[in-house]
Amino acid sequence: MKNLQIANPKLEESVLIKLNPTERTLVQLYNTENTLFQNYNNENKQDLAKLLVRLSFFVGIKEPLSLEELKLLVFFLTSQFPRFTSEELEQAFMMACSGKFGTFEHYQSFSPIYVGKVINAYEASRASAFSKYKTLNQRKQNEEDDLEKAKKYNPLKGAYEALLVEFEKYVTPPQENINENNDYLSKFQSDVAIRVCKSASLFLDFDEKKHLSKEYLASFFVTLSKEQKIAKEQIKNYVRSNGKNMEHRQG
Repeated sequence: MKNLQIANPKLEESVLIKLNPTERTLVQLYNTENTLFQNYNNENKQDLAKLLVRLSFFVGIKEPLSLEELKLLVFFLTSQFPRFTSEELEQAFMMACSGKFGTFEHYQSFSPIYVGKVINAYEASRASAFSKYKTLNQRKQNEEDDLEKAKKYNPLKGAYEALLVEFEKYVTPPQENINENNDYLSKFQSDVAIRVCKSASLFLDFDEKKHLSKEYLASFFVTLSKEQKIAKEQIKNYVRSNGKNMEHRQG
């Protein structure tokens, strides 16, 4: 069997190396551009018959396959497993003989039932390997997306928007019969707003051991104009004058 190479550029090598050798082979082999059984011509079918003879001896079948048995097996494979390949068939029997599918007894008969069991076990292992690959690849994509978002994130803008949300809560009359869940959510949002502001070098004197986020923000908002439009402009000017972007602090 030829050496397996990553033929499909969609496969991420950094993800493949996280799979074990067998899983990596299954994923790579499936993505290699080999001829599918459904596209086999007469010459391909003759080569498949020769492969079946070799595999039958490989698994310990003593009696050679007859011409009729070979024709039946070739027809069986090309009709029942049209999207399988000779390369995968060979790999499937390598794995079967190494015990990766448990114990499959052929009882000295290289029958369609026996061959089908090996292929089905192989396809189940391949599906599991692909599922693991896709999960790892999605995790990699998510990490890259998060990194890209972090690069584009503007701490000053984030702080300004967080303060506007908190200011709207501050100037909005409290609702009657506020439930415990809403109160918890409001406090959580205030905590997040403080962290966002501190990431932009605002409210650095805030100490969570001494202050409650909501009360601390209220003490800031009370110094603003009673006119909400002017107050929002004051918030913007405060952030511009006192805040710093993270990259500036790191530089």
